[in-house]
Parts: sequence; C-alpha cells; structure tokens
Amino acid sequence: MMVANLSTVLALAATAAGAAPFEGIGIKVGGTSSHMRLDGPGYGSSEANTGLVIGSFADVALSASVVFQPALVFVRRGGTYHDLSSSLTNNQVGADELVLRRDYLELPLLLRYNGPWRHALPLTLIAGPSLGWVLAYEVEEDGQDLTRQVTEDGVELDRESGGYDLSLILGAGFTHSLWGRPLTLDAVYRMASDGTSSDAPGSSFVADGIDVTLGLRF
Repeated sequence: MMVANLSTVLALAATAAGAAPFEGIGIKVGGTSSHMRLDGPGYGSSEANTGLVIGSFADVALSASVVFQPALVFVRRGGTYHDLSSSLTNNQVGADELVLRRDYLELPLLLRYNGPWRHALPLTLIAGPSLGWVLAYEVEEDGQDLTRQVTEDGVELDRESGGYDLSLILGAGFTHSLWGRPLTLDAVYRMASDGTSSDAPGSSFVADGIDVTLGLRF
C-alpha cells in the first residue's frame, strides 16, 4: 500500500512537470552497504553495514538520451566501529564496539543518460542530488542503547529522529526487458556532503554508501 501511494504521488508530480513525455512509474528494491563518518577525534570512517532500499520512482523523458527520474525510497544505513580509544559515555576506558543505524526517507532527483553506445550495450550513466530525511536512528555502544543519553548536566537528549542529509548520487545501470517492461539493475554511490547534528555525543555523523537496486517500470 505504501509503495502504491508513493507511486501515485510520483506520477502526479512527474505529469505536472510540463511537456516532457511521462514514461511511467515503477518500484525499486535492493540493498545498501554503507558506512558512517562520525565527528570527533579517533573515529574517522566506520566499517560498512548492510541495509534495505525500497520505494517508487517515475521516469520522464527529457530527450532521446536523457531521462529524469525522481524517486522516493526508504533506506536503512549504518556503520560499526571496533576497538575505540574513547567512549560516547565519557568513560575513561574505550569502547569495544559502537554501532550506528539510521532510517531515511530519501528523495533522489536523478538524470539517467543513455549514450550512443546504448544499441550495443544497455549501459546507463546516473547522476543527481538526493535529500534524505532522518526518520529514526540508533546509537549502541557495547550492547548499551545510547539513542537517548543523559548528559553531564542531567539533560536528556532525544536522538530518535529529525534532520536531513544532502548527498550526491553517481553510478551506472543496465536495462533488460521483462514481460515487455524495462527492468533496471543500478549500482550507485551515495556521497553525503552534510549531516544532522545534535548536542548529544555521537549524534553528528554522515552516511555514505553503495546502493544496488532492481527497478521495474510499469
């Protein structure tokens, strides 16, 4: 039901965009391998975590070679740190494991370019910006849930939701006909340029990752 509603919204938005031919709507599903870049000394980039990608998209032909593809997708991203010298709980000892997870509702606004090679090789180049709203996130250190953490002054800071990430999407895809409908296999890299921030330790982090999705247009 959710995917159907998202498809309807995308179809209406694409139809209202103007004279460009509306080619159809579709669904995409796949997985992501993402990592986090946490602020603060001694963290850097995390090890990768896997997550789910699912949502809807619309195709609007801007020319014979270029298709505008807005989408609305749910994505879970995350990252894991091991053997840290410091702790988010401000303990003197470090942390063996720190796990970060985020659930996003993302709005990629992509251009898909089918070059002169498309008759011999069904390869599509993909690029565009994406805006991700944070629906929920979790911070877990050595098995302890730090999503809500009391600071030294006794103020409880809620890190469950809020904020956004702005990112750049770059990648490529292949197209194949399935039941007379175009089936795409895309692999893109999400390079985040901005992340959410909070006064709670460990709240300000940026999520990068590689998404691999199958898309079927109706």
